[in-house]
Amino acid sequence: DEVPFNRENILIRDDYTCQYCGKRLPESELTLDHVYPKSRKGPDMWENIVACCKECNQYKADRTPKEAGMKLLRRPYRPQDYLVFELKKYAKSDSDYWFRFLKVS
Repeated sequence: DEVPFNRENILIRDDYTCQYCGKRLPESELTLDHVYPKSRKGPDMWENIVACCKECNQYKADRTPKEAGMKLLRRPYRPQDYLVFELKKYAKSDSDYWFRFLKVS
């Protein structure tokens, strides 16, 4: 099975962490950012959208990270292993003791 592409799963993939400043925040304080801006026809796909705090999203605006002088903590990716991804939903974080035994792509 393929991991559904939606807001919740993007936040889970990114561990509820802004991919620019590294702050881990509650879901209500995070936005989604198009790495390559939507205003420039940036696609709605796993590889172009990251979790982002409101401050970083406002600062980046409709620029690329390079243009804004920002760097991604991790390149966005499409989760490959549906079962591992589903298990990750129930982990408090990637540092949970048992989580280190799972191979996450």
